[in-house]
Amino acid sequence: MRQLAISILSTLLTLTAYAGTIVSIGGGTPDGGPSVVGYDEVDATSWSSINSYRNVGISALLWTGVLGQTPVSYTAYLTNQIGSGTTPANVIATSDVGVSGLPTTNYFGYDAVTVNFFSGLSLGPGTYYLVIAEDSNPDTLGGWFDAGQSCSVGPGGFTCIANQYTVAPGAAIGAWYAAIGSINALFPPASGFQPENVPFGEPTLLPYNQFAVTGDLASPEPGTFTLLFAAVLGLGCTAERTRRKRSESSRS
Repeated sequence: MRQLAISILSTLLTLTAYAGTIVSIGGGTPDGGPSVVGYDEVDATSWSSINSYRNVGISALLWTGVLGQTPVSYTAYLTNQIGSGTTPANVIATSDVGVSGLPTTNYFGYDAVTVNFFSGLSLGPGTYYLVIAEDSNPDTLGGWFDAGQSCSVGPGGFTCIANQYTVAPGAAIGAWYAAIGSINALFPPASGFQPENVPFGEPTLLPYNQFAVTGDLASPEPGTFTLLFAAVLGLGCTAERTRRKRSESSRS
């Protein structure tokens, strides 16, 4: 029975949930001032994962706006597609957040705030996009901060990597996108996005916008553990009966 217990414990340990950062870029000093997010520009970033996660949270480092202007308000869309052909059916979640009153940090004369757009989400395997739009008021201007980066020259040309980034096993950071002057004001995820970068780690000179996606790796439901335990226990009992029968046969 000792070997049976070890087997059960080992199986359960392999199913223990991972909790932490799925993907993130940044966390330190930005590369410079924010890229504009306003009435004529919408930005997006992307990532993918082969795993399922629970309790997913998504945040981004944004500009509070020009001092003295009307406080900036942002709308974030979490989608599985962007650009032409995107419909509300592609939207997983939306969030409206005003930055007024949130704690700030000043970089290069710009006040930055970490905006927590989403929490408690469940996401399966796939590719996802975080689209951030400002309130479309021409009298206000927002922005999304870039990550500080280091660049080197290699066979493929210049390669710039964020100084701080995290990628969980099975996950990948994709490109980031901008729609400039081609905004769908009624439905920003369907705007005319163009890639402003390439998948993370490939030759590029352009910085990446700071964002973070956290979550708990989805583990089987408690009932699954019960069934697993019962199955392994049943196999162990069968093996034990077989061993006893062989032992009795050898004595007769």
